[in-house]
Amino acid sequence: MSVRSWLKETLTVPAGWEWISEQRVPDVIGKITVITKHSRIEPLEEGSVGQLRHTVVLSVFSPLQTIATAEDSLDDSVTVLLTEIDAHDQIRFESAEKVISPNQNYFGWDISLSVITNPEPEEA
Repeated sequence: MSVRSWLKETLTVPAGWEWISEQRVPDVIGKITVITKHSRIEPLEEGSVGQLRHTVVLSVFSPLQTIATAEDSLDDSVTVLLTEIDAHDQIRFESAEKVISPNQNYFGWDISLSVITNPEPEEA
């Protein structure tokens, strides 16, 4: 299973949010949207053989186009999501930064994560 798919299955986002498991920002966002950017894979130096560290950014955008209303629509929910991420033993929360979507229409947060994976068991 890909790290993007695993995150989607593992993390609970509020009802009504959309989750896009690829680095694609739609031209129009109609509901709060999470976009997954899986940008790097490296060995986990402090781990056992085969463990990997994946760098992932979850971009969470509000469909509301004014800063104040967009922030209000995200603040509590993003905080709940960060708390869930922080409590998970395979996900390390690195930072969260306010951002504007590439098309400059939507405000949101980029949540930077490290996801630790273990080697897949060999089939007998």
